[in-house]
Amino acid sequence: DWKVLLDRAATLGWTYAVERALTKAHDYFRTPVPDDVWRALREPRAGTREAARATSLAIALTRPGATSVRDKALGFTPSLPFRLYAGLRMLVPSPTYMRWRYAADARSLPIAYARRWYDIARQLLDARRRSHP
Repeated sequence: DWKVLLDRAATLGWTYAVERALTKAHDYFRTPVPDDVWRALREPRAGTREAARATSLAIALTRPGATSVRDKALGFTPSLPFRLYAGLRMLVPSPTYMRWRYAADARSLPIAYARRWYDIARQLLDARRRSHP
């Protein structure tokens, strides 16, 4: 019963969670979801605390976001030079790390870096897409 689902999701403040679950169900199992249900799940969220929380969670699930969340949780406020250094190290980690993380040898190391950059860009774009439907 779509009406009950929408009412409960709105009451509990779970419209984002329900939308994500239905999106996965639709993607994995081709579950049919009426267009008006998609609209109803997205409309009440605009400008609400739930939308702000969903945006922060979506960003936090990316590599750069996770680092920022960890720093805040530890009460650490990094200086600008440290943030620049940490950002650079995230984008261009040591070859030793890359060989371990991506099981790359010396010849495939450039491909491993390209894969890392692609993964980071994809995560950021996915987070932005999820937070701005």
